[in-house]
Amino acid sequence: SLQKRGGGALDALGLSRGLCENRFGHEVVISEGNELAGEFTENEYRRVAKIATYGSSGGSFLLNSLLLVRPFRLIAVVRKYRPSVVHITHFHPWAFLIFLSRPFFGYKIVYGIHEDPYSRKDAGNPAVMGPLERMFARWADMVAAYSDYMKSVLERHIPGSRIVMIRPGDYRSFYPNFAHKGFHANGTLKLLFFGPIKEYKGVDVLVRAMAICKERGIDAALTIAGVQGPSKKIINEDEVRSLGIVWIDRFLRREEVGALMEEADVMMIPYKEATQTTPGLLAVAYGLPAIGTKSGGLPEEVRDGVNGLLVDPGDAKGLADVIGRICGNRSLLDEFGKGAKMLYGSEFSSRSIAEKAIREAYEPFFRQ
Repeated sequence: SLQKRGGGALDALGLSRGLCENRFGHEVVISEGNELAGEFTENEYRRVAKIATYGSSGGSFLLNSLLLVRPFRLIAVVRKYRPSVVHITHFHPWAFLIFLSRPFFGYKIVYGIHEDPYSRKDAGNPAVMGPLERMFARWADMVAAYSDYMKSVLERHIPGSRIVMIRPGDYRSFYPNFAHKGFHANGTLKLLFFGPIKEYKGVDVLVRAMAICKERGIDAALTIAGVQGPSKKIINEDEVRSLGIVWIDRFLRREEVGALMEEADVMMIPYKEATQTTPGLLAVAYGLPAIGTKSGGLPEEVRDGVNGLLVDPGDAKGLADVIGRICGNRSLLDEFGKGAKMLYGSEFSSRSIAEKAIREAYEPFFRQ
């Protein structure tokens, strides 16, 4: 995982922890500048190489890529370990060197796909990222889709025999000291949305739902923790404040997000479109009920009636309805919390994720 920030390292950390629990020897290569780098420690089943990548600017990326010293350091590490399989947890341009070196070192490549590379990319990403990711998917020996929905999408472009569904890493690694304060059996229901505020995430729909809740006298309070980009205003600050919504408009450290989750009753995931989402995975990992939408892979993380409730994408009235339903029946919080813990144990724990990765993504290559 060579990302400086983002889910790649978190996925790698959870997967690696599960591999250790399964006593499966492996090596981790991670950017030394990643915020999680310090949590990758060596033990009898895991060796760790932290490599220098680049700074946070595009210029630093281009300079260090063109100079080749640091990218070749990556290849030197791979050569030292002589792996049977290289698992790339998230897209990164330097991983092309892994592909180019494959004929010389003889390893197989498992490439993890988080977002659909065959659809339009988020506006903040360079246009070239989509074609590059499609090349990754075409060249990899095995593609690891992070949801059944993503697997079905990829099967339109890649032979199904080369695709395996493996959940992202165990998200309890996000905030190991999590200690929930308990659901609010009476009084105000506490709702939490966090993440960058982008069009597809449906925060504008959530704000409209809170306006409906206010009209109906539903006792619910929403905290929005996320930055809105300067180019397009998704939500209006004056409207948000008038509804009593708390908006933390800045980047939050993991500890701050963890503290907000400890106080929350429900994780809000009102996405208009999605393949999967970190808030959904965190809700499962920490036993939080969730309200989501029937979009993409979200129903795999928010099971309707098991660990939360689902509504149609873009349906503000539907969101208000289910918020009101939980407000009127607080026993649902305990029910959904137990459902989340059950779901975590059966599908989303580090051990179960790693077991599937070993069985379906790694061992087939060992037998060849």
